[in-house]
Amino acid sequence: MRSKLNKGLWLGLLMIFLYAGFTYYGYDLLQRDNPLAPLKVSPQAEKVEQKNQRTIASATFNAHKIVSADTQTYAQARMAAASAITDNSVGKLVIPEAQINLPVLAGINDTNLLNGATMFSREQVMGQGNYILMAHQILNTDTLLYRIRQLKRNDPMFLTDGVNLYEYQTTANEVVEMHQVDFLNSPTDQQRPRLTIFRCEGPMGTIYRRVVQGELTKTTPLKALSQTKQKKIGVTFTTHQSLQQKVTGWNSTKQVAISNVRFFLTHVWQFFSGFLIVIVALFLFILNRKGKE
Repeated sequence: MRSKLNKGLWLGLLMIFLYAGFTYYGYDLLQRDNPLAPLKVSPQAEKVEQKNQRTIASATFNAHKIVSADTQTYAQARMAAASAITDNSVGKLVIPEAQINLPVLAGINDTNLLNGATMFSREQVMGQGNYILMAHQILNTDTLLYRIRQLKRNDPMFLTDGVNLYEYQTTANEVVEMHQVDFLNSPTDQQRPRLTIFRCEGPMGTIYRRVVQGELTKTTPLKALSQTKQKKIGVTFTTHQSLQQKVTGWNSTKQVAISNVRFFLTHVWQFFSGFLIVIVALFLFILNRKGKE
């Protein structure tokens, strides 16, 4: 009987070891960065601006309806990533120091908030006033705007609308409570235009927000950028007529596949973190009882 008990204990330990190894592997994949493909833009600035204006005009903005996203919402949003990026994108956010490379999306909804940096209001304009972007934070994992926590004063941040490149310099990085909304205010006439980025800080339902702000330092037409600078921010020009109306040309298919793997591993980890431990504990309890009989 003692031999059977020892075998059971070793089997239980093996199951725990395998579970821990699988969990670590899944967590490792979940944390890996998967940058977007270069943004393909038309050299005809007028058509790019018209496309962006139509996208913003047709989008819905209601910040009061934002709630914490659950895992089911996350799954649905990631499956719709390709269409969200193609239909709702009006530009791109690049922060080299934080390895952030996200589409800027028009319209406040869970799909956008889980696939890119989402505009806060219809009226905001890149390079003017207070341009505000936000995103959901899921499971406290290294996705979307999670890495803004790394930013330090004077770190550069880049925005592009497919026409110009707007360069900002980080001025603040702080955590505030949800009722502290001064960061949404517009700059005064004596202040420079600013970029504000925020997300939730903490577990689901947290009252805290991570807020990063930066001041506009330079505006440059994309066509005037050197190829080195274009490569740095991930922008390429195309002369194909078929792409002139489709400003954002991110290779979304691969990104969606990676996101589906992330989602699967995350939920397998969540399921087994409770279920497997209970089964192993029950198994060891039964063996222990039998060993005493």
